[in-house]
Amino acid sequence: MPYKFTGKLEQRGNPDYSGELDEETGLYYYGARYYDPQISMWYGVDPMADKYPNVSAYMYTMGNPVMLVDPDGREIGDYYNEAGKYVGTDNIDDNKIYITTARSPETFKSMMEVGGVDYVKKYSRLVTVQTNVKESVQKIYKESNANNVERKAYFVLNTQLATLTIEEQPRAKTDNNKHSDNYYTKDKKNNCIFISGEPHKIIVGQLHGHPDPPGTNATYSSSELKPGVSIGGKDTDDVAAKTMGVPVHAIDYTGKVSIVTPSGDINPDVPQTSEMLIQSLEISGGKLK
Repeated sequence: MPYKFTGKLEQRGNPDYSGELDEETGLYYYGARYYDPQISMWYGVDPMADKYPNVSAYMYTMGNPVMLVDPDGREIGDYYNEAGKYVGTDNIDDNKIYITTARSPETFKSMMEVGGVDYVKKYSRLVTVQTNVKESVQKIYKESNANNVERKAYFVLNTQLATLTIEEQPRAKTDNNKHSDNYYTKDKKNNCIFISGEPHKIIVGQLHGHPDPPGTNATYSSSELKPGVSIGGKDTDDVAAKTMGVPVHAIDYTGKVSIVTPSGDINPDVPQTSEMLIQSLEISGGKLK
């Protein structure tokens, strides 16, 4: 095997060679995990696998080595356009999110080639992510249970303020137990949805409460593997996720949060941290499939 998965020569002493051979195991060490040259696969899981439950823990750069690199298996800076779509990375291990004027991955790549990271950052803004996520989740949970209704909130990427936050959907003026109608608008050209009348507020995820125990309502799944997620009906969570094109999060009667993605993947236990918002952005923005 003269070339490794990196495309670099297998030659000890070659300054361009990446990866150190472990003589005892026959594996190559790349800083984050070992690579088995006999089967052309990673020997261990991605160190960030917990953050990406919908991606194989043995996959390299989420199956997109043309656009992405992963030098050490850790976090890198991600860039999104003003429609909330993923356009690229700066490959800097800082776990930051940026909104850039680059409209497409091709434009972003050209900008990187012209002036590098410093040039790209001149046309980008650092996104501030809400940190008190659990507090917002618990508010929706308590109000849903107190009123026996599904209170709703949305994960919003504000492209004017460069923030990623949770915003509760207003209630109807005529009935406090109902939400206002036509809350969001679809932007077919940019393949996204935004809060009606505020196109700079891109919706990247939805959150709502399920006040009743599974089995008490026909729309709820009775499977223990899918607590709090409603599936298989006309207006269930899986349909909502597919229709909106963003992940839908449900808080079940115990306070646990689960997620269903537009593709129908389910994770029954999502941590109530800022990572929940970031993962929603990555899914709705196209970084994660």
